[in-house]
Amino acid sequence: MGNAASICMFLSSMASMASYTFIPNLASQVGGNATQVGWIVSSNALALVVSNFVFGQASDRWGRRIFLIVGLFLASVTSLAQVLGVTVGSLLVTRVLFGICTGIYQVPLISYQADSGGRLGLFSAYGSLGWAIAGILAGAAAQMGERWTGLNPLMPYWCTFLASSVCFFLAFLVSLMLPELPTRTASGPLFPREVLWRNRRVYVPVFMRHLGAQAIWAIFPLYLESLGASKLWIGILHFVNSGSQFIVMQLLDRFRQARTQMQWGILLSAVTFFAYGVVHNYLAVIPVQVLLGLSFSLMQVGSLVILSSDNTEKGAAIGVHNSAMNLANVLGSLWGGGVTHYGGYGVLMKSSALLAVMGFSLSFPGAGIHRHRDTEDTENLEIAGTSYAGKLKLQENSRAE
Repeated sequence: MGNAASICMFLSSMASMASYTFIPNLASQVGGNATQVGWIVSSNALALVVSNFVFGQASDRWGRRIFLIVGLFLASVTSLAQVLGVTVGSLLVTRVLFGICTGIYQVPLISYQADSGGRLGLFSAYGSLGWAIAGILAGAAAQMGERWTGLNPLMPYWCTFLASSVCFFLAFLVSLMLPELPTRTASGPLFPREVLWRNRRVYVPVFMRHLGAQAIWAIFPLYLESLGASKLWIGILHFVNSGSQFIVMQLLDRFRQARTQMQWGILLSAVTFFAYGVVHNYLAVIPVQVLLGLSFSLMQVGSLVILSSDNTEKGAAIGVHNSAMNLANVLGSLWGGGVTHYGGYGVLMKSSALLAVMGFSLSFPGAGIHRHRDTEDTENLEIAGTSYAGKLKLQENSRAE
C-alpha cells in the first residue's frame, strides 16, 4: 500500500515536471512576450489553487482513492492535449485544463500517505526523484524532437507532452491497486477559517518564500539559456535540484523539530535566490541547485509534518498549503515576467531573496500576525515545535483522556 502510493507520487511528479519544464520556452516560441509567458505559467497555477482547495476538502468527506484514480486519468488526457496549444491563447486554455485535472489528485495523494501512517519525508523524496528524472526525460525528449522540427517546429515540446501523458497513465494504473483506507471523515465549513488561522505560521512564510521562488521559475529556462545552457543542460540542472531533494528528504524523518526544519529551509532559500543573481555561467548554477534542493526539502517536509500532525482535517490543511503555494505560483509568475521585462534577471533574483527573508521573519510565534485567541491556539503552536512522533503521541493521549 505504502509502496504503491510512493510509486504514484514518483510517476505523477515526473509527469507533471516533464510537462512543465519547457512551457516558458514554448510560450515564447508561439509568440508570447515576457509578460505573456508569466500569464501562461500563472494560469496553470491559478487552476491548481482552486482545484487543490476544493478536492482537498472533498477527500476529507468522501475518501482519497476515488479522487486519486479520476485525477490521474484526467491528468494523462489533458497533458497530451497540450499539443493543441499552438497560440498564446490556446496554450493558456490547455494549461488551465491541465491544472484543474492535476489538482484533483495531488492533495488526496499526500493525505492518503498521512492516513496510512507512512513516512512523509521518504514519500516526498519519491516526488523529488520523479522531478529529477523528469528533468532528464524532458531534456532528452525535447532534444529528440528537434530531429523532427521539419515536420513542425513545436515537435520538441510535443514529445515532452507525450512522455508526460504516458507517465500519468502508468500512475493511474498503479492507483487502481490502492485500497480505500478506513479513515474518519471530516465535514468542516466550506471556507476553513479555523484551519487557516491555526496554521498561519506555516502558510504565510511558505507563501512568501514560494512567491519569490516562482518569480524565478517562471523565467528560469530562459535565464539558463541566456547563460549558454542547451535544452539538455536545462534538464540536467533540474535533475541536480531534484536529485538533491531526493537524497535530503530521506534523511529528514529522523529529525525532531519540524518547525525548525521549515525555518531553515526558508532562510537558505533566500541565500539560494541571491546566488542566482551573481553567477555568470550555467555550470556555476550546479552548486546553487544543490543548495536549492536542500532548502526546499527542509521547508517542504517540515511544513507537511506540522500540518498532517496538528490537524484532523488533513485534506483541508494540506489543501490550503498547496493552494497557498499555487497562489504564489500565480502571483510569482506575473511578478517574475514583469520584473524581468523591466528590470532584468539580477533585480528579480534580489527581490526574490528579500521575499524569502520576510517569510522567515514571519515564521516565529508572535511575529507580525496577531489576533486574540484562546488557549487552544497557543497549544497548537507549542505542539508544532515538537517532533512528529511526539505530536502523534500527544494526540493519542488527548483522545484517551
